Amino acid sequence: GRASPAAGCQPSGPEQADGVDNDCDGLVDEITVCPTGGAAQSTLAAAIAAAPDGGAIELCAGTFVEAVTVSGKALYIRGAGAGATIVQAPPGATTLTVTGVGGAGLVLDALTISGGTTEAQGGGIRCEASGLKLFDVGVSGNSATQGGGGLYATGCQLGISTSTFDTNSGGPEGGGALAVNTTTVVVSSTFKGNSAVHGAGLAVTEGWLYASQSTFAGNHAELQGGGLYLVADGLVDGDTFDTNDSGWTGGGVYISQHQITFQNNTVSGNSSVNDGGGIYVDQSPVQMLANHFVGNTSGDDGGGVRIFESAAHVESNLIEGNHATDGGGGVRISHVQSVFVDNTVRNNTSGGDGAGMDLDNDASIVRGGTITGNVSQMNGGGIHTDLYPWAGALLEDIQITGNQAAQGGGLALEGNLQPVAMRGLVIEGNQAQVGAAMTVTDSEFSMTNSKIANNTSTQGAAGIYLSGATATVTFSTFAGNSAGGEGSALWIASSTVSVSDSILTGSGNVVMVESGTEPQWTYNDTFPAQFAGMSDPTGQQGNISADPLLVTPDLTLAATSPARDAGDPALHDADGTAADLGATGGP
Repeated sequence: GRASPAAGCQPSGPEQADGVDNDCDGLVDEITVCPTGGAAQSTLAAAIAAAPDGGAIELCAGTFVEAVTVSGKALYIRGAGAGATIVQAPPGATTLTVTGVGGAGLVLDALTISGGTTEAQGGGIRCEASGLKLFDVGVSGNSATQGGGGLYATGCQLGISTSTFDTNSGGPEGGGALAVNTTTVVVSSTFKGNSAVHGAGLAVTEGWLYASQSTFAGNHAELQGGGLYLVADGLVDGDTFDTNDSGWTGGGVYISQHQITFQNNTVSGNSSVNDGGGIYVDQSPVQMLANHFVGNTSGDDGGGVRIFESAAHVESNLIEGNHATDGGGGVRISHVQSVFVDNTVRNNTSGGDGAGMDLDNDASIVRGGTITGNVSQMNGGGIHTDLYPWAGALLEDIQITGNQAAQGGGLALEGNLQPVAMRGLVIEGNQAQVGAAMTVTDSEFSMTNSKIANNTSTQGAAGIYLSGATATVTFSTFAGNSAGGEGSALWIASSTVSVSDSILTGSGNVVMVESGTEPQWTYNDTFPAQFAGMSDPTGQQGNISADPLLVTPDLTLAATSPARDAGDPALHDADGTAADLGATGGP
């Protein structure tokens, strides 16, 4: 902790070597150092040499041009304020070296470390196998060719509070600070304007990190991790990552190969030349909880969030206004199944697929939340999935509304190798040239208890466009979709399709079978009974054609709806009555 006077302390004059806090400043027997003389010592190095283990040093205002070492003894060094007391290294030296300091460690308080330069690690401060705490310390204008421009710590217990790391250069890693095999705690501190190849603001490799209520802003990484480069376990909670950039991946944050909880953070206005403008997660089981990813950009994939080969759990995040030149304006994930729960993904844009979410070769699970207002120049304005290689993929209870794309305004499934299950979706008010609600190409899926409503296509298939697909649709409602061409509810091309216990209403030909076999059609209400490329099934296998009397906006059934109790008699609603048709029916 920091020094504070004892309760009831009464000043008794200047400090003396008597074991008493004579001047009531919280320090006992401190050595005072002033760069202009007139104090117990005139150099910091002399004061360090004279101070006992556990002693204290008081620095006057002014600039101390020294390169100093603290070795083997715990000390408390306090200045007159970070803007008033400056310890500045002579050319070509590390400003402060700390080695072998155990016990209470070295505590620095209210001063600035600047001007350190080294061809090794640690331009401003170098810590080896020691305890080191910084309170109200400025670390500014230092550089290190081998890493840790402002600070380098290896095998240390490092605590940083209310301190600022500014315009330091760290070579390969850690412009502001580099911690290696170190327990690092960063609270209420700022890393700004620093540069390095990896981790321009802060780089932590192995060891452990706790970072809270700190700001990482305007840092530049040549390759990865503009604000933070984290290759260690840890908790990052309540921090701000703003306007950082990288020349490759992870403009704001880069996380790799460790177990990390990343929660309550704001990641905004960051950019990367390649993937992950906001954050890039590589091969890490990360928990991403209640963060805001806003206004980040990438030159390739994952404008806001890029998750690669990582079993991530992503819950209750806001992912808004991000842009990717290629896929995944809001999120892109690849190669390992992740779980998304109750996220809001809105107003993101992409030059490729999946403006909201681009789920690539991963078979992820998405439950709850809202995907809205996203705009893709290609396919899948809200969500795009492709090449799912594993069983278990699920999209459930998601509001997919007001998205736009060339195909699949709300949702696009392409070339998935395993089935995708969909339950309880609301796909509404989306726009596309083809498949305004959804396009499915060379994929298998099942859909139940879902609502596909008020989607608009310019060329056809306002509801779902199916090509080379295998589809099972049960207990779903298609209503108010508007197609510029055929198939206001369904357009089927060379696909195996089964539709049952559902309601399909619309204008023009509600169902268009362009090629292939007719779908299996049982216990449906198709109104009007307008079909193209298939025979009218009305009156057969429980099919009817009558106004279902849908109650807007929730598309429930009016009390007198002919769709009530009109489902497969072998099935029942949750209340035990005969199954209703549409999204509100069934078990």
